Amino acid sequence: MKRSSVKTRQPVTRIGRRGAKGAEALRNRRRLKEAALLVSLTVVISLFYVWSRVAVVQTGYRIHHLTNEYQEFEDQYRALKLELATRTSPERLGPLARTRFNLRPPKPGQVIIVPQQIRIAEQNHVGAKQDRNP
Repeated sequence: MKRSSVKTRQPVTRIGRRGAKGAEALRNRRRLKEAALLVSLTVVISLFYVWSRVAVVQTGYRIHHLTNEYQEFEDQYRALKLELATRTSPERLGPLARTRFNLRPPKPGQVIIVPQQIRIAEQNHVGAKQDRNP
């Protein structure tokens, strides 16, 4: 068998062209990329941590604000409830009815007691009217 006179060439790589310096440069470049990736990852994790802490603090302020607002509403509710009880008390309404509206207690002949059956029938009649006319 004859050997062919054409030599097969090995592929030329960066290392092959630059020798040991090229190999060292590639290692350094790889280390630099790894370091940059590590720094980038550290920055992203740090930013996420700072963002989450800021969100927690803001949520805490919001909860505090809402708690104060709720307490104010509770105080206002109690004050309004007291005012309602005061305004509707018989001790206040009796004198007010006599002086402002000139009302007097009914005379014995003015009070008419309606039997229970008529009251029930009247309630049913009024309820039926309301059902037909919404």
